[in-house]
Amino acid sequence: MDVLAPRRALSAADEPSASVCVHAHHHLRASEGIRLLGRCDTASVADLSPIQGELQAQIMTALWRLEAGTVEQVRGALPARYRSAYTTVQTVLNRLAERGFLARKRAGQAFVYRPKITEAQYLSRTIQHTLAAASPDARQAALAQLISGLAESERADLQRLTEEVDAARKAKRR
Repeated sequence: MDVLAPRRALSAADEPSASVCVHAHHHLRASEGIRLLGRCDTASVADLSPIQGELQAQIMTALWRLEAGTVEQVRGALPARYRSAYTTVQTVLNRLAERGFLARKRAGQAFVYRPKITEAQYLSRTIQHTLAAASPDARQAALAQLISGLAESERADLQRLTEEVDAARKAKRR
């Protein structure tokens, strides 16, 4: 499957604050983007502060790829230079859970960690936050530069997705 789709919605039993989606694939079909991106709790995404530090970023990337994992599974999925001690990875996972990035559920003797937001949601929120602090001219220039760096097929997908978002907004107003 090549869409940005959550594998399993978290239930309230997973953790009291677990109300959003888990990892998704990196590819997004424009025709399905609006529906799939809209499934997660974006209110909690807006409240998240940025990921801090390279180890946190690598751990989140590993979990988005794994979709869920124990400390040892996450540790094993990290690039070799980031494979810290078990307790270091465990501490970072627990901090990410406390900050709202991860849900944590006991499975036997271990905890299984799951991302509470998709990578696309996190990236989108980070870009929005960064652009909000910039002037309108700087925002337009930055977006134009990002778009110009896309492959032609990616620009076509982006155009279709933009049209779908516009259509959905118009339909919502009716």
